[in-house]
Order: sequence, then structure tokens, then C-alpha cells
Amino acid sequence: MVQIFSDILNRTGLIELAKGWSVIVFSVVSTITLVQLFKFTNKNIIIYLFGLFLTNLIIRNTEGSFDSDSNYFKSNIIPFLNPLILVLSILVHKYTNRHLCAILLIVYAVFSIYFDGRSNGFIFIFSAFLLLFRVNNLSRSRILLMITLGVIVFSVFFQLYVKVIDLGLINSKSSGKITDLSGKVNIVDFVKSGRAEIFVMWDAALNKPLVGHGSWPKDVGGDFNALLEELHGVKSGVQNEYIPTHSILIGGFLYAGIFGLMFLSIMFYSLFKVYFTNGLTNFNSDHFSPLYSFLIVDMFWAVIFSPFGLLRATVPFFASVIIVCFQERIRKINKVFT
Repeated sequence: MVQIFSDILNRTGLIELAKGWSVIVFSVVSTITLVQLFKFTNKNIIIYLFGLFLTNLIIRNTEGSFDSDSNYFKSNIIPFLNPLILVLSILVHKYTNRHLCAILLIVYAVFSIYFDGRSNGFIFIFSAFLLLFRVNNLSRSRILLMITLGVIVFSVFFQLYVKVIDLGLINSKSSGKITDLSGKVNIVDFVKSGRAEIFVMWDAALNKPLVGHGSWPKDVGGDFNALLEELHGVKSGVQNEYIPTHSILIGGFLYAGIFGLMFLSIMFYSLFKVYFTNGLTNFNSDHFSPLYSFLIVDMFWAVIFSPFGLLRATVPFFASVIIVCFQERIRKINKVFT
């Protein structure tokens, strides 16, 4: 309703309006559909993932190569390989143990980073970390310890990644952005090199903080695209008529103002809270734990750094798994501890 109100006030064009509204509507419809599907039996989750694997494998773009396209792995391999790895991780966790499952996730993470799937690699590394950090009693001190260890793990892998780039072991278009920083690499520079859009869209959102710019707002005058090029330090030469976006949460702020930001924050906070309240409990019979770990890290990344369109594409799967699986999990945990 807030998005509709914003589009009416901004007199948003029909095409942009249709895209903005359909993302939200289909997100809700998809979530309801998947909830009903997974409620019937959670084995449907595995069937769904395997279906994603087959579908993305069949429809992938067979043109191009790793040498000619630096995004080839991200755009053509990850979409079908991720669901397959998640299915394998569930099976490994079920028939062996979580430590071997964590090794599988880390090996795939290194594989992804090597082929320039940086974000995918870091997501799987943290997924393995969360999978291993399951305890019987999640106190505040344990949460603080988990956050501290998480920061340390990220810092170590980040510096290792930069060192590998300096040695020339990874050579690609996006990794080249890191070397262009002349050795002065920190987290902010790292984010600017890969997700400079979030700084641009935040600046744009502050121009209309109350009602937002409406769905898919156009960059009249090209000022925000010019700012993006300035942050990247290079002239792309590509004419983009829309304000650059690359964040679900800030996208809500840009499109629908402060209330769009607030309502999206409430929704994601509610889903994250369910996981961090119950998902880190050591309950070995729940073989979907690797999937929970991946989804929570992947969605945390998507909320901050991924395009607004993922609200329709990936958020429904995350939300439906949390809604369905954690109802059963909470009941089982309550029985164990009472």
C-alpha cells in the first residue's frame, strides 16, 4: 500500500509501476504457494531445489566462456550449481555429520571465489561457520562470541583474498577493481568497488525520504549514474535512464520512502529473529540445518547488497522455509528441553 501511495504521488509511468507492484505481489503469492507446498511434506524442499538445479542447467546461456566473460561463472554456473550443492549438503548432513558437510561448503566457497564468485564464496564460508556454531544453550555471551568469531573469520578470509589477488592467482574484471585500489584495501573500499550502487541509492533516497521516488525511478539529468561512475573511478559509457539500485532494503527506502524501509525492516527482522532464536540450537536430527545456514547468510547479503527484484525471486523460498520448518523445529526443541 505504501508503494502504491508513492507511485500515485510521483505519477510513476505504467511500465515502472507494473514492475514495482508485480515484484511485491508475486513475492507474496510465491511465499504463500511455497508454504502450502512445503507444509505437505518438507521433502518437497529437496524436490524444489533439485528442480531449480535442472531448470537453471537447461536454460543457461551456453554461449561465452570463462576467458571471454568475467561474469560467466556467476551468471551461468552458480544458478544451477548452488541448488545442487545445497541438496548434497542436506544429504551429507543426514548420512554423515555436520563437520563433513561444512568441509563441502568451504570447498565450494573456495571454488566460487577462484572463479570470481566473490559474494557466493563468502556466503558459503559463513554458512559453514554457522553450521558449525550450533550449541545447546544460546546465551548472550555465546551470541557475542559468535559475532566476534564471525568478524575474525571474515577479516582473515578478506585479507587472504586480497593477498591472492596481489599474487595474480585470481585475475578477472572484478578482482581488477581491488588491485586498482593501490594496496590500500579496507572493507569500505571493498564494498565501493563491488556495490557502489548502495551509496548512490541511499543518497537518492534522502532526496525524498518521506514518500520515496516511486517504482524504478528514472535518473533525470543522469546525476546519480555520474556519481556511480565517480565512485567506480571509471567512465562506463553506458547510458542508464534509471537510478542505480543494488539493495532490497535501501531499494524499499528509495522506492517507497521511510515507511517502505520500515516495513521491509520489520519483515526481515521477524524472519531473522526466528532463526537466531531457534536455528543455532544443536539439534542433530534436523538435516536441513545446512540449508538454514545458507539461507540466513544469503538473505542477509541480499537484504543489503542485492537488487530489489530478488524480493520476488529468492525471498519467498527463504521465508517459506523459515515459516514451515521452524514451526516443527520449535515444537521438537521444546520437547527436548522440557
